[in-house]
Amino acid sequence: MQTNKRKRMRKFGREALEQYRALGREIAQLERELGKRRRVADTVRASSAEAPYLAHTVTIVGDDTRLRERLERRRRRARRQRAAIEAYVDAIEDSQLRQIIRLRYMQGLTWIRVAACMGCATPDSVRKSANRYISGD
Repeated sequence: MQTNKRKRMRKFGREALEQYRALGREIAQLERELGKRRRVADTVRASSAEAPYLAHTVTIVGDDTRLRERLERRRRRARRQRAAIEAYVDAIEDSQLRQIIRLRYMQGLTWIRVAACMGCATPDSVRKSANRYISGD
């Protein structure tokens, strides 16, 4: 069963891992947008409910629910993508490799900084370890 889970999660390549931080920024931006109350207004012609049925202009004000729903869908999708990447990284059995992937792709450190954090001799060694795992070698 573990191999099936790993194969299913293997769909994440370097490009998907690099999206992790961008997804976090997108979620924050969407939450700011959702925090703003979007009001829409329009005017319509109406008449009185009782005689004399005189025409007059009425202003209608309400929330822009379509925009809110669209923003919420985008936020849910970004959260699902980010959670899937986190699950993929959490499923890496090798602790050192998991740390390398977290430092590089989730925290955005350079390969030089990752190597320093891991106590490795060269940035190339951590980069090659991560690339081998991601490419499935």
